[in-house]
Amino acid sequence: MRTGFDDSPVSDGPLPTMLTIREECPVTTAPVGRMVQREAPSTRELVRAFGKVGCLGFGGPAGQAALLQRVVVDERGWLDARSYADGLSLCTVLPGPEAMQLATWIGWRVAGARGATIAAALFVLPGAACVWVAAATWKLWSGGAVGASVVEGLRCAVVCLLCASVIQLAQRLHLRGRGLAVAVVAAVLALPPISTVPLALLFGALLGIVIMRGSPSEVLAVPRSASAPGPAAIVEAAKTTPAANATAATKTTQATATTAALRPSGSSRPSAPPSAPSSAPDRPAAPTLSEGELRDPDSHGALAPRRDVEGVRVLALEEREGGESESVFLARPPRKSGLLLLASAWIAPLVMLAAWQGGRVAELTRVLLELALFGFGGAYTMVAWFGDAAVERAWVAPSMVAEALGVAEATPGPLVLALQFLSHHALANEPGATSPFLAGSMGALLAAWSIFLPSALWVLAAAGAYERLRSAPLLAPLFAGVRSASLGVLFALGLELAVATLWQGASAARFVDVGSLATCLALGAWLVWQRASAPVLLVAGVALRLLLAKFAGV
Repeated sequence: MRTGFDDSPVSDGPLPTMLTIREECPVTTAPVGRMVQREAPSTRELVRAFGKVGCLGFGGPAGQAALLQRVVVDERGWLDARSYADGLSLCTVLPGPEAMQLATWIGWRVAGARGATIAAALFVLPGAACVWVAAATWKLWSGGAVGASVVEGLRCAVVCLLCASVIQLAQRLHLRGRGLAVAVVAAVLALPPISTVPLALLFGALLGIVIMRGSPSEVLAVPRSASAPGPAAIVEAAKTTPAANATAATKTTQATATTAALRPSGSSRPSAPPSAPSSAPDRPAAPTLSEGELRDPDSHGALAPRRDVEGVRVLALEEREGGESESVFLARPPRKSGLLLLASAWIAPLVMLAAWQGGRVAELTRVLLELALFGFGGAYTMVAWFGDAAVERAWVAPSMVAEALGVAEATPGPLVLALQFLSHHALANEPGATSPFLAGSMGALLAAWSIFLPSALWVLAAAGAYERLRSAPLLAPLFAGVRSASLGVLFALGLELAVATLWQGASAARFVDVGSLATCLALGAWLVWQRASAPVLLVAGVALRLLLAKFAGV
């Protein structure tokens, strides 16, 4: 196998020993003293990887984060465990759907702008197409007896999933007295008669700054996927698992080049002391390079050149414990011109559409813009915010929020696609001069454009500054307050959907739907006895509701 180096000397002295590459990967030609470079994943590889995630990404943010970890870290090896954990932590504190932002961040990290575009598009488009078909045909089949039972079964399953999400989120946040107080205040603000989710999140942020600064355990707790381990667990597993150690050992790049060859000519900087001896025989020290030549503040001390080669990603030598080195991808920070172009592509069409259509379209655009800017707390919080606004403005019925969540849970893609379903019906119910189908399709496209483009913009813009900001004395308790408030908002959403699902009839003569109550109790008992995935629970809810309607008449 070629070493990837030419025969030209790098100094006037004798030719130093060459770097031995043990990793089977294509490399470009580079002299000693420069970083080994590896090509980024091809477009076909990116399409296959993220297309798989987009088509199989059921189960909400938890299942999608676990699937991304399996495909990108375990199967492809494009990221190490620690880099994946950093991306997951970043996406939990940004406005927007965290699973979609995590996919975008991974695509940018391994293949720059090309990778981010492919990852975001393939993560969203399969689910968006399914949700659009469901929204467009919803009224054709949901009005009959069978369709009504299917819809009621979806609502019952969604209520149980929300209850389970509240419990799991409370456990992961490690809330004590102060965090619980913030959650209770947020729940009161999100419930009637106030019913203002933005106000609940704002109060959560302010209360976090005021009362949670002295609670390190709650401030440092970061919500993560139930099936995907957090940053500390991922890093610890990577260090202690024998299989991981064996893989890292085979990928280790050994170097015996002299310090003078690795240092820029004319530098008088003394060489670094050799690494401590280890059990491996004749292991040389990891290469050390001058501070002026290599140092990347966003790569956790990894050695990375300041300038990248067009079309390739840099394969840096990241020093580990025991003197070992591990290869990682490093991407250049997004250019400001590219971020400005993405922001213009997001804002300009919305402004023109709102000015052209006016009325409900302009109002819908304004609500979606608020969500894009301040939609902290994840997908459930965003759905609660938008559902509250849509019900208050009489765009949709309260029960349709549960139906939208059921459709989003039953289809692949991010859970926030429920907003696409609700936006479709918001405009289809008042189409104006156009047909309901065209008006609804415009609403679905408007929601997807207004949510996913800014979400990609936030994660790309924040990737470089995240390491410096996440531990800031003021921002850490602020994010902790927002997370606690999100728990309260999620509880309020579940309570409202439960009332809308279990209580039927007009306000003067309301009654408990016995069939829906029995379905919720059965599904809840199943979740307590054995954990089930969201698609399985949805199918079980629909089947049980159909059986009760057919044989029990309820």
